[in-house]
Amino acid sequence: MINCSSGFNNRSSYLSFKGAKDINLNYIIKNRAYLLPERMIDVVENVLKTQCSEMPTLLELHKSTYEPLLKCKNLDEAKRLFPEFSDVKQANDVFQRNTGNIKRLAENNFLDEKFSLRVLQGLWAKLQTQDELARTLGLKDRRALGWVLSKIEIKGCGKNYKNLLKSSDEKLNKEIAEKTRVWNASHPDFVEYRNKCAIDALKKPENREASSLRMKKFYEENPQKRKEVSEKSKKYWSDPKNREEQSLRGKNYNKLHPELSKLRSERSKAAWDRIPEMRKVMSSFYSDYVAEDKVLAVRLNNIFMKNSKGEPLSESERKLILKFNKDCMQAHPEIRIALKEAYMAIREEKLNEKLL
Repeated sequence: MINCSSGFNNRSSYLSFKGAKDINLNYIIKNRAYLLPERMIDVVENVLKTQCSEMPTLLELHKSTYEPLLKCKNLDEAKRLFPEFSDVKQANDVFQRNTGNIKRLAENNFLDEKFSLRVLQGLWAKLQTQDELARTLGLKDRRALGWVLSKIEIKGCGKNYKNLLKSSDEKLNKEIAEKTRVWNASHPDFVEYRNKCAIDALKKPENREASSLRMKKFYEENPQKRKEVSEKSKKYWSDPKNREEQSLRGKNYNKLHPELSKLRSERSKAAWDRIPEMRKVMSSFYSDYVAEDKVLAVRLNNIFMKNSKGEPLSESERKLILKFNKDCMQAHPEIRIALKEAYMAIREEKLNEKLL
């Protein structure tokens, strides 16, 4: 049993990749347990049961768990301590043909009764990469090592598990994040292509729904994060300068792209045409809304006329129509739901047309 309070630093408070999910033991066992070897699942679960205030990282747990491998004197002893390696074979028993790889191992005096044990120690206790281990053994590259591993039936930790180990360590996590940023900066075309693929994937209804569910689940499990995002948004929009800046940006964009304004108008009309019953609800609300204010009725009618003709609105007219829409949606939330479904139906039809 590992004593989680001895020799481990508190790593539970930092965030991976400076803002991504916290790669602590709770997160790992809940979301990434399928990447862990069975032994490590048991180890992590046992440590979590102790509810220590200072939890070790997954990397620290892995090293302490497989450290006894380094003290083994032969392969049989390693198999007794780690039954998951019971299928590993002695190199002398399986290397019958005198191939190029076998010659290199023999020339470097590695091909003895401890060869399989040394490979296990390198891959699991020292966490060497296959390239590093290949160089240590005098082999050409990881492909040559792969052939050797298949013969003695040794499996490595797996790339995804090793990445998870590194991500659980604060220092290594920062190094990974920095390498990723540098690589992305030097490969803008690939980044653009990857982003385009992500956008195209979200055009499929099932992918959008899955993405939406993941976001909802994240914010349900992290209410503090939801509160932070909400407060930042409120703070930003409460500043008149920011509102004015966004307003000007929208106006300038519409001036530069009049075709998009026309397209939005057409999409809006098509959406409303799908929900005539909601038009009746809004019409009824409008009648009550302007019943005691004839001036307001005239102003709103003029705005509706300008909108239908695609004419630009003044700032005061834009604010007035926004207020009317907001009041209407608050009084009749079913309109917003029906309108959203209409837009989604139109979008799916357009996508299906492109596929055909």
